[in-house]
Amino acid sequence: MCFESIGENCEFGLFQRYLGAEPLGFFRFNFTRLTALRAVLANRFADIAAPGRVRIETTAGKEFLVKIVPGEFSYHTFIREGEMAAGDLLAREQQRIAFLARKFLEDLEEGGKILVRKDNSGAAEEEMRDLAGLLHGFGPNTLLWAAKADAAHSPGQVERLGPGLLKGYLGWFAPLGIDVHTIDAESWLVVCRNAWRLVRHPELRCLAPDRAPAAANLLPDSALLRTPGWRVGVAAETEIVPPPPRSGYAIIRHQLRPAAAAAASHVFNADGEEIAGGRIHCASCWVLLPGGGSARRVWITLIGRPAMVIQRADPRRRGVWQRIWSSARTRPGQGVLRAALTVSGPAGSVVYSTAWRLEEAVVPSAADAAPEPPELPARGGPAREGGREFVLVFDGIWRQEAADGLS
Repeated sequence: MCFESIGENCEFGLFQRYLGAEPLGFFRFNFTRLTALRAVLANRFADIAAPGRVRIETTAGKEFLVKIVPGEFSYHTFIREGEMAAGDLLAREQQRIAFLARKFLEDLEEGGKILVRKDNSGAAEEEMRDLAGLLHGFGPNTLLWAAKADAAHSPGQVERLGPGLLKGYLGWFAPLGIDVHTIDAESWLVVCRNAWRLVRHPELRCLAPDRAPAAANLLPDSALLRTPGWRVGVAAETEIVPPPPRSGYAIIRHQLRPAAAAAASHVFNADGEEIAGGRIHCASCWVLLPGGGSARRVWITLIGRPAMVIQRADPRRRGVWQRIWSSARTRPGQGVLRAALTVSGPAGSVVYSTAWRLEEAVVPSAADAAPEPPELPARGGPAREGGREFVLVFDGIWRQEAADGLS
């Protein structure tokens, strides 16, 4: 595999996992300071797994953590207390560390690696040039330095700083802790594609973040509110407003009812049918949180599947359209996947959504741009079908009832 993480933490390793790749790597889930990385490369991992250097510790969440001292290395085992004896784990990890260190050196000497170093500590460019030179001393390898985008560099952009050194820009770094799955997968994907082009095909132009090819939308027209077949429930009142220009999608207004206030509630569902089981799928839509509104959290839930990567709405961005999405791997043989718009906030919280998509992808494609116009759409009143007036609300079961039957 061409790309390999060399720290500073496990973000890139998790990104590879979300893509379905599980490469072996010494630094893949390792917290690695730059000074320690340079030192261990300079001494070629000498005595890295020697007795006394490898220790097993336990996190607050009861997960075993491996530490290598001195050197300030630590990494997740994804094994909790009670699942394996600490002594057995220590013996296993000593063997594993020795093997991965040897493999890493062999791979460096073979060359052709793009080694990814995410930096959140403000390393200077000269430090990265020194690291690139150290890596290139083993063989023809390239260092990809991942940094945060700024006013002069957009997410997904990659530039060549010198021989064997590229710098790529991400929209954000994943926060540590429980929200680590909120990786900027869109930026990572484009950065990797552009780095690959610069290293292997320098004659090709780099890709822009918004130029990903469109994938097929697996949602039926009924789920997109292009045809009848809507249902009524109890979590939120849902109304159809006129579609924006140049769009075949309806804009949907969701307002939380008192019974659904505060707790996270599914306010709208879209079912993808005849999907491929055992594959990664991404559900997305555009949402608008009105100015002065009170919805606290808005995201997409893929019912029954743990999120791999998720992009929530930013509650600070009011009165503008923003795309949210969630990706997950379906179960083998699973033929239907339900995507739910999930809202947390007090009674009366309003959210608009439109341009729903379900794709076989890790991140959403660029098939649908932000709705036009971006201003808050006018409220259109209850939807009508066959002379009956009704509102659209989700309670987990799709059905259709008259609006006057709701309390």
